[in-house]
Amino acid sequence: RLRAVDAAAFPGDSALARAARAACRAECVRRKEFEENVACAEAIHAQYYGRDHSPPREIVDVCGGHGLLGLLLLALAPGTRCFAVDIRRPASASALRREFSREFP
Repeated sequence: RLRAVDAAAFPGDSALARAARAACRAECVRRKEFEENVACAEAIHAQYYGRDHSPPREIVDVCGGHGLLGLLLLALAPGTRCFAVDIRRPASASALRREFSREFP
C-alpha cells in the first residue's frame, strides 16, 4: 500500500503528483492499483479532453470501489463532476476522498 512516508517519491506540482501524495496520505491504495488507475486516467484524458469537441462535464466511475479513477480524472480536469457507483463502498473510500478534497479544494 502507498503510505504517507511514500509521498516524497512524488515531487512536483503536477495534478498526478498531487494526487499521488493524496493517495499516500489516505494509506488505503495499493501502489499497483494506483499506477493502473493513473494509466487509465491518462488514456481517458487524452481521448476525451483537448479534442475538437467539448470535454465531458460529468464522469461516472462504475464499479469504482474507492472511486480512485474518478478522483484522478477530477484531478486532471478541474470543474468536472464525478459520481462513483459501486454495490459496496470500502470503508477506506472516505479517507481517499477526504485527502483528495484537501489536495484539490
